[in-house]
Order: sequence, then structure tokens, then C-alpha cells
Amino acid sequence: MGSDQTHSEDSSGINQRLPRIQRQPFQKAMGAMEETRGSIYLLWDDHDGTGGGNRILEGLPWKGRVLTMKDWNRDLSPWPAPGVFRGEEDFSGGGPAFLEKILDSIRKAPDYQESEPRILCGYSLAGLFALWAGTCTNLFSGIACMSGSLWYDHWTDYLRIHPCRARSVVLSLGDREIRTRNPRMITLGKDTEEVQRILDNQGVTCRFRWERGNHFQDAEGRVRRGLQEVLEMEKRRITGEVFPESTG
Repeated sequence: MGSDQTHSEDSSGINQRLPRIQRQPFQKAMGAMEETRGSIYLLWDDHDGTGGGNRILEGLPWKGRVLTMKDWNRDLSPWPAPGVFRGEEDFSGGGPAFLEKILDSIRKAPDYQESEPRILCGYSLAGLFALWAGTCTNLFSGIACMSGSLWYDHWTDYLRIHPCRARSVVLSLGDREIRTRNPRMITLGKDTEEVQRILDNQGVTCRFRWERGNHFQDAEGRVRRGLQEVLEMEKRRITGEVFPESTG
């Protein structure tokens, strides 16, 4: 990967409550985005053929591309880990190879420019992958991690020693996702809060969004809202606008 490197060292994590933020309307904040050349890469498993990924990207001010994967547990896992539920397939840690394919495809595009702002977005395990990719390469200036699998084994400790190289990050979590008895996933709320704290300490502009419902509720809507928010953050970064103070 040239100067971009993937990592697979072990670690683990925890902690802290998040503020909500007061956001100006998306349309008002977009202004100069129409004039800013950028790309959105959406990790989306359109197994049912309904075109959900394209619906999410429709009408956004940057050009968008849907990235699909052949094997969810293999392609999106940054390192090997046991399956979450009894009898479920283990995570085989194929993320580095999948990320290499994505980066290679981006760099080989006819209109490739290294300095172009790019957003990588994913939901669930794809959200974890997107955030992990942000620690491996500087090609993505924005990351949207919606309902991300941030309970993943050793993730928070990994993030502490492998800083995120993106500059704008949006996290989200459903308010019912934290109500689980699964011993692997029971720390999801604290882990997501810890991720925001770590990113803040690394100088990343990070915003957190609480959504309503469980993990399977309104995935398309959550991803769309997350993308709108990270686009707003990127617009402010590019144009030099000051971010409003977070409010409780």
C-alpha cells in the first residue's frame, strides 16, 4: 500500500457519556459543497437486489459509489475473532486484503487526485471497517460509522495506538442496541463512547448521533443522515467555518 499500512495488533477497551449537538439544517450548510469536488464510498451489502445503496446516495452533492463485498465476516473484519453467536461463522480477518482492493481501485481511477476529499461510510460491521480503514490510510478525509460493531475484540485499544487519519467522523447508535445480554456486545454503548473520546483526543472532529430503535431499524435512513452530517462537517473543514459548540 505504499505509505498506507494496515495493522492487526491485539488490544481491548471502555467508557463515558456523549453530548448531542445542535445542527444547522443540512441544505443551508451545504452551500459550497456543490462546488467542491469529492467522492463518497458506501459499503453496502445489497443482497436483496433492492438498490438500497443507490437510494442512500441519491441527491447528495458529491459523486457516490457503492462498494459491495462477497463475504461479510471475511471482508469487513480487520483481524480474526470468534463469531458472536453460537454456531456462527468466525470473523476471518480478511479486511486488509479487501481494503487493498478498494484503495487500488481508487488510485487507478482516471480522474484520481490524492488530495480529493473522500468519505467512507458503513453500517454495522461495515461501520467498524470504515473507521478501521481510517487508521490505515489518509485517502479518506471523512468517515461515517453508523451502528458500528465497535464491541469488536480489541478494537478500542487498537484505536488508542493507531490514530485515525481522517479529519471528520460521525458515529451513530440505536438507543435499543445497548439492551443486549450477549456478553460480547453488552459493552457496545461504552465502547462507542470511548471511541468518541479517543478520537477527540487524537484531534479528530467527531460527532455522535443517537438514533431510535434496535440494530435493524431504519438502516438506510441512519446511513443517509450520517452521510449528510459528515458532508456538513467536511464542508465546514474545507471552507474554514467554525464548528458550533456541542450542547447537552
